[in-house]
Amino acid sequence: MYRKRFHFSPDPYQKGVLLFCVSVLLILCFQMILNGFGHPIPCIIRHFTGLYCGGCGATRMAFALLHGNFSTAFRENQVLFLLLPLWLCTGILLFIGKPTKIRSPLFLKNLFLFSIIILFLFGILRNFTFFSVLRPL
Repeated sequence: MYRKRFHFSPDPYQKGVLLFCVSVLLILCFQMILNGFGHPIPCIIRHFTGLYCGGCGATRMAFALLHGNFSTAFRENQVLFLLLPLWLCTGILLFIGKPTKIRSPLFLKNLFLFSIIILFLFGILRNFTFFSVLRPL
C-alpha cells in the first residue's frame, strides 16, 4: 500500500522568516556569551556621537524579556517593546502561510517603512531633555 508522505517545502517568505529568526537567536546567543564575560556590544552611534539611536537598549530589552522582566524591557526601549509583538505575529503568520494580505509585498514594505520611520523618530525624540524618560536605563 502506497502512503503519501508529508513533504514540507517552504516558500521564499517562509525561508526568509526562518533565516531572520535563526539570525536573531544566534546574535542573542553571541551577545549572552559576551555579556557573560563583561564585554557587551557597544552602540556605534552612541559611541561616536554621544546620542541615543532608536535601537539603543535593544539588547538589554531582549535579556529582560528572556528573564521575564517586562517592566525593565519596556524601560530599555519602549518602541521596540511595542513593535516586537507586531513583528512576531507577522512572522508567524508568514511562516504558517495562511493570510494572503500579510504575504503581499506591499504590506511587508509598508510594515518595514512604518517600523523604520517610527524607530527614526524615536531615536530623535529620546535625545531631547524633555523626553529623557525615553532613554534606556
